Amino acid sequence: MGKPKIAIIVTGGTIDTLGEGRLDLFEYARHQRWLTPEGLVASIPELAEIADTTVVEMPRFGVASFSVSDWLALHDAITEAAREGADGVVVTQGTNYVEENAYFLSLALKQDVPVVLTAAMRPASGMGSDGFMNLVDAVRVASNPASQEHGVTVVINTQIHAAREVVKGHTHALEAFESPHTGPLGEVLPNGKVIYYRRGLKRHSHKTPFRLGEMSAGDWPRVDIILSYYGGDGSLVDAAVQLGARGLVSASFGAGRPGPGYNEAFDKAARNGIPVALAARGHGRVIAYPGLTERGMIAANELTPWKARILLQLAMTQTADIAAIQGMFDSF
Repeated sequence: MGKPKIAIIVTGGTIDTLGEGRLDLFEYARHQRWLTPEGLVASIPELAEIADTTVVEMPRFGVASFSVSDWLALHDAITEAAREGADGVVVTQGTNYVEENAYFLSLALKQDVPVVLTAAMRPASGMGSDGFMNLVDAVRVASNPASQEHGVTVVINTQIHAAREVVKGHTHALEAFESPHTGPLGEVLPNGKVIYYRRGLKRHSHKTPFRLGEMSAGDWPRVDIILSYYGGDGSLVDAAVQLGARGLVSASFGAGRPGPGYNEAFDKAARNGIPVALAARGHGRVIAYPGLTERGMIAANELTPWKARILLQLAMTQTADIAAIQGMFDSF
């Protein structure tokens, strides 16, 4: 058997960025210098021992400009790579939005090959850069047939994380990524062997009802996140609705309860047909309780507010029924 065929889709981020010197580990992005996509892969000749790789270049994504249109373009690029015969797909990108990209892709993609997102906390020019090894490990995971059943994963710092669970928990540490509720799915050992500890139970990929089809960025419902904080009130809820929000996510205190002054505004929005997903500011599960659905609200379970927003957007393209949307939050 020949080596697996892996498409590497390069979208930017720290992983291919060049700073001013090897100790430039903080302000490197201001120099606007990068390895070319081919240069990134050529910097790691060891990849050829693992797989036959092809490079797919996309416009550079960044937190200052990333949009739904970029999501759709990335979805299409991965779908096309699989259609053209790739056995697996690796996406290199920035760390600041990898958890959101991974979750969106895990819900929306409808193909069977492993899709692995990877990134770096240190630039390609930096001393001790982690990006090259992360890319090697990502290709190893994408090349492993056992990865297919896990859908979209994030591979970084030797760990394999499920798209639904992974969060960025630190601004600059190499071990920035974690799955706080479950731990990682598996890891890549120093000898290159890929091992899985467990199987994720949530439905993804083909097992979700979301079909992007001919959807454009303008077809996506606007969903805003409202943060509860001491001294706040419902004015931002009202403002979001006035600006056209068709759904809301509450990043709430404790087990998902909005702060004083917010409840009335959220209830008003829900009565007017705007679904409200209750998520927590910190790690933990927001548990559904009697009457929540009747109020027009959804318990986000352990999803972060920003992942809850993605699922609510997709759910609203399928149904306006709050009970059905709650079922999606429980299943996906």
